[in-house]
Amino acid sequence: MSRTAPARRGRTRAVLLAAVLAVTGAGLAPGAVAAPGTPVVGIDQLDVEPSWRAEPRAEIVLAAGAGGYAHRTEGSGAGVEWTDLASGTSRSLGDGIASFARFGTGGRYAYVAPNPGAHGVLDLETGTTTALTIPQDASYRGLVGDRLLFQQYVPGTSSGSTGGYFLRAASAPNGASVPVTGWPVGADLHGARLVAGAEGVAVLRFTVGTSGADRDSLLGLVDLATGRMRVLAAPTAAATTAADGVLVAGVAVTAERIAWVDPDRNVHIRQRADLDAPGTTYPLPAGLDAARIGLVGDWLLTTTESATAGGALTRRLVAVSPAGVRQTLLAGAQQEITQIADGSGVAVTGGTSATDWAVFKAVPGKGGAAPALEKLRPVAPLPAEVESLALGMGRLTTLEHDGPKGAGFYSRTLSAGPLHTGQSAAAWAGAETGAEASEPPLLDGGDGRVVSFPRIPGTARAVVSRGTTGANAGRTTRVAVDRDGRIADTFGRWTVFQTGTPGRPGELVVGGETLVLDLDGQKTVSRQAQTAAAVWGDTLYTGTGSAGDVARKDLAGGGALSTVATGAGCPLTELQTAGRWLYWACARYEKQGVLDLRNPAAPVRIALPAGAYRGGLLGDGYFVDQSSGSYLRVTPFHTGKAGTPFDLTRAETVSGERRVTWTVDRFGGAVAYRGADQRVHVVWTGVPTSDLKIAAASTPAGLRMPGTWKASWTLSKPASQYEVNVIDAYNFKPLRTFRGTETRERIDVTWDGKNAAGLPAPNGPYAWVVRALTADGNGRDLYASGRITVSGSRPAFRDLVGSDAQGELLGVNTSGAVSLYRGNGLGGLSARTTATGAAFPAGTLLVPFGDVNGDSCADVLGRVGNELRAYRPGCGKVVTGSSPYTAIGFGWAQYDVLTPPGDVNADGHQDLIARQTTTGDMYFYAGTAGHRLAPRVRIGTNWKLYKRITGAGDLDGDGRGDLLGIDASGVLWVYFGTPTGGVTPRARVGGGWQVYTAVQGTGDLNGDGTADLVARDTSGRLYAYYAFDRGRTNAPYAPRELIGTGGWNTFRTLH
Repeated sequence: MSRTAPARRGRTRAVLLAAVLAVTGAGLAPGAVAAPGTPVVGIDQLDVEPSWRAEPRAEIVLAAGAGGYAHRTEGSGAGVEWTDLASGTSRSLGDGIASFARFGTGGRYAYVAPNPGAHGVLDLETGTTTALTIPQDASYRGLVGDRLLFQQYVPGTSSGSTGGYFLRAASAPNGASVPVTGWPVGADLHGARLVAGAEGVAVLRFTVGTSGADRDSLLGLVDLATGRMRVLAAPTAAATTAADGVLVAGVAVTAERIAWVDPDRNVHIRQRADLDAPGTTYPLPAGLDAARIGLVGDWLLTTTESATAGGALTRRLVAVSPAGVRQTLLAGAQQEITQIADGSGVAVTGGTSATDWAVFKAVPGKGGAAPALEKLRPVAPLPAEVESLALGMGRLTTLEHDGPKGAGFYSRTLSAGPLHTGQSAAAWAGAETGAEASEPPLLDGGDGRVVSFPRIPGTARAVVSRGTTGANAGRTTRVAVDRDGRIADTFGRWTVFQTGTPGRPGELVVGGETLVLDLDGQKTVSRQAQTAAAVWGDTLYTGTGSAGDVARKDLAGGGALSTVATGAGCPLTELQTAGRWLYWACARYEKQGVLDLRNPAAPVRIALPAGAYRGGLLGDGYFVDQSSGSYLRVTPFHTGKAGTPFDLTRAETVSGERRVTWTVDRFGGAVAYRGADQRVHVVWTGVPTSDLKIAAASTPAGLRMPGTWKASWTLSKPASQYEVNVIDAYNFKPLRTFRGTETRERIDVTWDGKNAAGLPAPNGPYAWVVRALTADGNGRDLYASGRITVSGSRPAFRDLVGSDAQGELLGVNTSGAVSLYRGNGLGGLSARTTATGAAFPAGTLLVPFGDVNGDSCADVLGRVGNELRAYRPGCGKVVTGSSPYTAIGFGWAQYDVLTPPGDVNADGHQDLIARQTTTGDMYFYAGTAGHRLAPRVRIGTNWKLYKRITGAGDLDGDGRGDLLGIDASGVLWVYFGTPTGGVTPRARVGGGWQVYTAVQGTGDLNGDGTADLVARDTSGRLYAYYAFDRGRTNAPYAPRELIGTGGWNTFRTLH
């Protein structure tokens, strides 16, 4: 007898993946192919918002007036500037030692030194500058109010001896001189210092006698109009030179008062109108600075001694009352305290943090209260010093020396879309405690990890992987290496490490080794004599021989892949990868090129011009190195030929090493570099990126229930959204769908083996389909698929052996022996398999059923006499009368029909339908989670009109088993299952079915995922009726097809 369907019915599983695309991607935007990206006109640059240095920017106020102030600002590179408070504009005053009044005291005039050896006086009201000629044997010492002070040396002493001091009017700097007179006998003129001043008066500090002891120091108040000095017996602490080069002493003067701190830290305040009066004296509170003071009314201003060297944030600005009571005005402050020229108060710089820092004016408080503060101008913070940087998948990682949380790693996420705007705030990613600040190269592995090789004194060397974002965030792993060296490449879990230090860039180390490290396993997985090496996904590329061939190896599976011929003709010293591109170099970068590996057997070879001394970095479709002028130079080759190299437009010169001061995002991204101001700039080259591809994947071939299927797909560049479908391998219907928005590393899916309704998927073959859209709009979207086999779950409808979701047919001959015919997935049946056990007693009714003992294989119910038994033949075996069984119960002889419809109530368990002989009533027995039958429920009455009744499986695609009945006139009727286990009103299918002696639902025979039907005619021929899967219809089957030419009437019954 024939058991093979015609070849034209062969809906083989080979066509599966060709049709999958039509049933997936419902949640994604239309269009499998993205439009080619159009390069942005002009420069496409993003200036990264920096981390701000924790220590505030130093703003040293040197002089202050009502309309502006002179200052030296850290990091500006402008020397000393005068800033007008009304307009906010600044102009340079030059540079030099910023001793007191060097650039003035904030009045109408300011001293300028535009060039070395050049001097001038700037009229701030008119904006004109008058050149200043310093007399021979004299030095300029300061500008107090509107008078210039000069020190006159004794001729012929080479400025080693001072003969006196003189004054000139700032309005006529080269005019008449007025000598300073009134020096006491024995005064050390050469050591005198200008320490304070106000409108009309300058204060000089000097010593008398030859001892030079501090207590011999005096203060001289010089009348700037006459040059006459009034000597004040006021011993002060010795003047000191601060770290900024400013000579300081604890002296302050205003129009009304003068104050100083003596060597015993006592504060003295006297009225200038009566300098001989006792004045006010009190001890300076402990912990306050005696060298820099200011006066606001009769309150003294100073600062606390910083808890850390140069730590402005731990130095408080304190006001001390005439009674010696202290009061804090600012939580953080710089040491400099500058009297404002018009006598209105004091200028100070301070705040609470680097981003809350400003120049303040301290003015007298109301009613003699503590001074109040007025903000004059904010002081911008300084960017943290960037030691190294890495860029991958649009994620920027910087190693910063003095960021807001100290030295360590900071991560930022940039836009991955076609419009390159916006960025995330910098996120702290931890620190390498004890590491030297040595600018170690950073490499991004594309999965949210950066890899470095830090040097930590006293600690064994190790390659460190630090998770900054995504699934690896916060995870740090270390792989110890036994010698010095450098990281050559990294991707995901794999890192290539080259031992030793080459004599110059572009060389290998004689006697060195190439190590492959597993960051997840924290171990070295291979080592070999040093050669050029790189990694992409799970593929390792290594140079071989002297002709430039490259060997490829699957690191995940361990197998060797095909060799790639570069055509270099020289021993390779460096390899880099970026998706389809493989870069090679030899002869110290004098010879280099790129391969397009879309066809590894015949790669497209692209020659590049000779490289830079330090080498370059491969991007997606371009190569970057440093030109002779230290500009970042881009050589595009995305067209298959090397284009004309060009400098990144508007990019400043970039010195330093690759992966330290500049880097490339090889995952379809941009170029990043560190500017001279420590700010990082990201520039997109305008080169279209490649298609979105899978760089590496982990997709287990099977899922054993109960369990989970964990799959991942590492991407070649960011995706804007993705969808993963687990589908039926026969009808392509989605079983489970997983969706996600933007992803920059990989797509991860964990499937529990259940469908969307939470029911376990039947045993059999399935497929996964992953689709993702490119984030940047360039290249083709991702589409990929593969297979999964589910086992250990429930068997599919009438899948008796094989766990392949194909239906089987049982035939019982007149002696009670059973034969099994397997569905072949092509619409037919396989060769006959005859049972080897005992035959069943006469009158036995067999019912192919689901799993009754939890072994995930289908079993068979058998009614023997009045008893219903559950026979357990075992997985893949044919049931016989000697198969082990479990008695279900008695009283089953009352039924003349027992048939399995499938899962009628859609609870994941096979059910049973029975017709009572005497009444014709129909009963539903629900399958249970314990592999039993629930108590019966009547679902119909007086079905005696049907000559045959058979379970059909799910005909309308609603996941519920259905029922067929043939009446006495040969009309076939269909009943569709309902959630309660009942059936819908019948629908007429068609007539003429009286010609068949057996009609039996078989499950899926032709591999389309829908249950089919077989019928035997009186001549013993077997026909198949293939279900259409059209949904709920009264025409569920296609016209019959002959699948057995004869001999099928040898079976007494078919099941």
